[in-house]
Amino acid sequence: RRPIVGRAQGTFLALLFRPCPMFRKPPNIKSEQKLSDKDVKKLQVDAAHKLFMSADQAAELLPRKPGLIVRQCGGGMTARIFTSEQRAIAFGTGDGGIVPSLPSVWRLPAGTFATLHVPEPVAGFMLNGSDLMLPGVHGISLPDGADPDECLAPGGIACVAVFGNPCAFAVGKLLVGRSEIEAQISGPGCVKGRCLTTLHVFGDHLWQSSGALLPNAGFVVTEEAKGVHALQSAACTACTAGSAETCSVSGGAGADEPRAGAANASDPGNGGADDGASGGREAQDRLLESCFLQAAHAVSDKALPLPLNTFYANHMRPNRPAGTSLDVKASSHKKLLPFLRSLEARGLCTLSQPGPAAEPLLRSIVRAAPEYLNHEIW
Repeated sequence: RRPIVGRAQGTFLALLFRPCPMFRKPPNIKSEQKLSDKDVKKLQVDAAHKLFMSADQAAELLPRKPGLIVRQCGGGMTARIFTSEQRAIAFGTGDGGIVPSLPSVWRLPAGTFATLHVPEPVAGFMLNGSDLMLPGVHGISLPDGADPDECLAPGGIACVAVFGNPCAFAVGKLLVGRSEIEAQISGPGCVKGRCLTTLHVFGDHLWQSSGALLPNAGFVVTEEAKGVHALQSAACTACTAGSAETCSVSGGAGADEPRAGAANASDPGNGGADDGASGGREAQDRLLESCFLQAAHAVSDKALPLPLNTFYANHMRPNRPAGTSLDVKASSHKKLLPFLRSLEARGLCTLSQPGPAAEPLLRSIVRAAPEYLNHEIW
């Protein structure tokens, strides 16, 4: 093992080079067996408990029909792979854990699993087999109504996504708890050590056996390598089964437009907006306020605090009305921070600044504010 040091958004990221232990090579399948309905039901109950899912979500992850097959791996790999219609949908670890495959994560509703948000350079290291280090974590999102201490407990399963792209590119096991992760987000660089053991990544052999799907245009496959990038539109468009091509992204983002996750961390608002927004400044001001209120209703208090760029790219933009273009640069505020400061002054939210060079955070939403209460959700 040796440390690899990289830089992303002005923060040094120490990443431990460590090959992905499970699916970097094709698994050696020594046996397979079709599970009975009774066994599938037990597996669903186990998944709901360990992954903090509802019974319906567990049933969607591990369907009884058309049949669930468990494949036991050999060759020193203590893992079971659960397949349906010849596609890997989940796998079991040696300690009894259940982990969804990435296509299953993409198929389930957004926000089903706890997710750690990282800059693009960190994704590159993880795709090459590195574990995730705490300095690389810049944001978190949790399922609505979930207990943060339970979702972010050591040994739990969490996804990892790039800022500005809602689809996870990795799944792993947490090595630390909520307090360490929140301490890193509040004071970037103040906490060291490994955060998550990488179990399954985009591009590995489990992904290939799941159909080699691409969830959106931010996931790129070339002859030389695979990569994950931020999207101009944070909406995740599902792929056609068996497709090996990049899917279109809802919202009409062009390839030459700036990426939502590429903004300077000290100036949230330099990135993450569509070019060519229609309408005048007043129309954009009203649209920004409506999208903030819509996103505020969709985000739980347990998911806060969030970096401003994350809230804008992952919550405001996906919640804009169909057919509209959200462009903070075309508003009277010009940048994201002044816009949110104006909302803070109106008593709609509170912001905080962890440090001089750190990205400001949306600390809380004032749900008793009249504008919040009077907003009609679309």
